[in-house]
Amino acid sequence: MIITREIIKKKLVDWQENRLTNKQIKEWAEEIYDNKGTLYADDEWEEGNKVSVTREILESLTSLDMNLGLVEDVPIYLEFLKAEPGNYALGFHKWNIALNSINYQERKAKLKEIDFYSRFCI
Repeated sequence: MIITREIIKKKLVDWQENRLTNKQIKEWAEEIYDNKGTLYADDEWEEGNKVSVTREILESLTSLDMNLGLVEDVPIYLEFLKAEPGNYALGFHKWNIALNSINYQERKAKLKEIDFYSRFCI
């Protein structure tokens, strides 16, 4: 299976528009990410390393519960998807800045009673 940015974008929008739950988007990402036959249409080489925005986002979604990811984070993912080919490092840097600006202590307090997240809110 070849995963494109458009496929990722569609799933993120489905999640954002409540057609998918947090658990469903995580399970979808796990199924794709863990499949040895998955190829990424946006694979590129940067400083001798194979990199992919789609792979990075899928990997993040597989840990959605551990990362305390919420549907309100979808715009951060969508912005990363806009990273121009050849500018992975800049896109990744901006993505990390956006993710690091989230108040995770506040999220832990908010999510500690929700089964999907509770074990990561200690």
